[in-house]
Amino acid sequence: MRGWHPPQAVSLNAWLQNVWTESWPERVPASDILRTNLWYRLTSEIPPPSSFERDLGLCSLLDENYGVMIRHRLEPAAGFPSTPLVEWRRKISRAFKVGLDREGCFHPAELPILVSGAISKNNEICPGKISLSGFESPAPIEKDLFSLLEKKAHVEYCATQKGKPEELRAIALPSPEQEVRYLIHCLAGNALSVPLSRIGVIAPDLNVYADILEEGLKEILGDNPSQGSQWFNITLGKSLNDSPLVKAALLPLRFLTGREPRNLFLSLLLSPYYGCWQGQRHAIARADRVWRECSIESGLDNMIASLTKRGSTLPEKILSGGAKNITSFCRINTEKPEETTSWIKKLTELWSDLGFPVISDEKDTLAWRHLESILNDMQATLSKERMTAQEFLAFLNHVVSRKKTQTSASEEAGIQVMGLIESRGLDFEKIYILDMNDRSLPQPVRPLPLLDTAERRVVQGGTTHSQYDFARKAFYGILGSAPRITLLRAKQKDSELLSPSPFWPGPEIQESIDIWREPDPAWLRADWLKSSFKGLNAAKGRDMIADFRQKIAKRDLHPDPDIVPQILSPSDMEKAVKCPYIFFVSRILKIEELERVQQGVSPKERGIRLHRILASFTRRARKSGPDLFSNREAVLELLTICVTEELRDVERDPHWQVERKLLLDSGASIAPGLLIAWLDEEIRHRQDGWQCITEEAGFTDLGDSGWPFSLRGRIDRIDYMKDREIVCWDYKTGNIPKAAAIVHQFTSPQLPLYLLAVRKGKVSDTEKYLKTDTTLSAGYMQLKSLKAVKIHTIDTIESSLDEWIGVISDLGKILNKGDFPATPFPVSLYEKSNDTCKDCSLITVCEKGLYPEIMMAEEFNIEN
Repeated sequence: MRGWHPPQAVSLNAWLQNVWTESWPERVPASDILRTNLWYRLTSEIPPPSSFERDLGLCSLLDENYGVMIRHRLEPAAGFPSTPLVEWRRKISRAFKVGLDREGCFHPAELPILVSGAISKNNEICPGKISLSGFESPAPIEKDLFSLLEKKAHVEYCATQKGKPEELRAIALPSPEQEVRYLIHCLAGNALSVPLSRIGVIAPDLNVYADILEEGLKEILGDNPSQGSQWFNITLGKSLNDSPLVKAALLPLRFLTGREPRNLFLSLLLSPYYGCWQGQRHAIARADRVWRECSIESGLDNMIASLTKRGSTLPEKILSGGAKNITSFCRINTEKPEETTSWIKKLTELWSDLGFPVISDEKDTLAWRHLESILNDMQATLSKERMTAQEFLAFLNHVVSRKKTQTSASEEAGIQVMGLIESRGLDFEKIYILDMNDRSLPQPVRPLPLLDTAERRVVQGGTTHSQYDFARKAFYGILGSAPRITLLRAKQKDSELLSPSPFWPGPEIQESIDIWREPDPAWLRADWLKSSFKGLNAAKGRDMIADFRQKIAKRDLHPDPDIVPQILSPSDMEKAVKCPYIFFVSRILKIEELERVQQGVSPKERGIRLHRILASFTRRARKSGPDLFSNREAVLELLTICVTEELRDVERDPHWQVERKLLLDSGASIAPGLLIAWLDEEIRHRQDGWQCITEEAGFTDLGDSGWPFSLRGRIDRIDYMKDREIVCWDYKTGNIPKAAAIVHQFTSPQLPLYLLAVRKGKVSDTEKYLKTDTTLSAGYMQLKSLKAVKIHTIDTIESSLDEWIGVISDLGKILNKGDFPATPFPVSLYEKSNDTCKDCSLITVCEKGLYPEIMMAEEFNIEN
């Protein structure tokens, strides 16, 4: 009956596995999971030399080394005396072999040896006729197997086609990007006359080119032609760890073991693979704004509590239905070892509660099937192994990263994109070979750190000579696989010149491809390039942007003057002075720049809390009396109380614990805390005769006959020296404006407005101190860093108040017309006003961002 079966075309490993299974063996090949776990346990019992870290990466290295040595007839556990590293490898390999025997297993690399023994004992399991293809460089144990098969059956070697192609072209391009663009241009042309399955693309290192080739081919070819067929097929496959579904699957474990970071929790909430939050993600995403404003970087309880304090309904949406079980999942003791089956059960139950997975396509289906298979294998193989949560996650990550996936493809799958090994024995009409540089063909010598010099000399790829010999055989084998072959290489990469491969023929053709100046018909199939040229063609030589601006200029786009609020704050006025357009966008349209996501305490919250600490301190110090500042210990104790009370709600946050130390450290450290340095300045300030008469002093209805609005605000602090002077202070945790910006350039109105409020009697707390001969002044108390802790007074500010009244009046006239020009400092005397635009967060919604030539022209006019 055997004769009625069609011949099987299988890989050598698959055939060996089938033959071994048919021999009814007592031992089976050890799975990747079992081997990894055994190596990991042994590295604990037999620690590696200090230069190596015990992790799963080392286990992979050990297992790969073991397999390589077996395939090359080398004994991993024996040899002549060598280095400590090699001796350690031998010792742990002996223990590994004993461990496999105990489990009734063997290393898969031993299959050719064991199958040879089985065939020697039972001829029935050996086919009568065998054809071998693609074995130009077999490993030594494979040679032994083939020699045995020649005695037991009729063996036919399918030799690599030899000869020269009818057409061989060598083309050099400026860069790898142009190399790929040129290739895709050629493929699109070939597809008009050659069946796609008869076109081959070979890259010596497919890992480097797979992604950019896939992206480029999809842009040009578009969606697959029909169900079950494809435009191209990349044989490399992808790591299961790169699958979006698998990344989403591991989010709960990463969140648990990473101390519940905010960014991972948000990723979990917004992941489309979890069905429990479908339809609510737009609302839930707003929670991240609250967490950033509160500087909450981790802790599920902290995140939910912060939303509850704001009176938000988001906690109910986040923890609705089965999602509420995520709280109990996060209470698992991550340091306590548990059986693997327990971890798998907890993870799969949480997936079920969260509605995971939501499958979208074939790739997701394939990834989920593989992930389920891996978990089943782990449950069967490691059922009694105990791991911590971190170890379980690391093990699962390691296993999925080693699993390669490939979507199914028909025999007519389209253009074949392959590596050197996959291309052996195949036949095409047209072949392209990429990356023909000396660093790719031949490949560099394989890193084999666990082999000594003598062992490395025996291993294929362990020496320069063997790598060259392999590349030579592979390259000249390809030359006989197609009548037309094109070799491609990049002359330069990242400003580094590249040398051609030793197999690069001469002379070469110099080519380049510029898809913008000389649009290629193939690349014009890409949507992004197509739309660009459509826009240019529609213009028919006209400057469409200039036409658009002229049309806009004819329309009156000024909003109603009544849109300007009747009451503004000093910060509003600061924005309007800086740029009326910034004032319009931020104050009237209420468009705010989102805070940047950052670790630790945000500068904004740090500044707010420092202001509250200092206000609390001066208020309590005033009640304690003027004698308080003669006793530094008492003042320091009061300051400490104020800090403690302000930071009570964040006292368990590690970032705020560090911040508190930076503020109040007064021990044996090299530098004092920031507030300690400020306190010393404050004591000297008080000893000079100053007293703080109020803090956070509010004022309203500040105006002038030329102002179309009134102002209201709050002054951080006001000090008084008897019969002499009143000073308004503004606390600054960042940079402070220069005196010239306030009294000469008129770019910083905040302090002048404070003084105007005092002078016009709008601050009730200062009325009894204000006399006709009382001098008014203002300044900054800076608490940016230890080097920038100082009390800085702007001495001549009072003389500029009348001019400031006129400046604000001029600005009011601009705003009152409903005109909000993108003109920095229109009423100021600042010569470098356009520098403001370069760092403006609103540049993308401003005409100077849409039309950069405006800014360039203005800068040119200023310079000239």
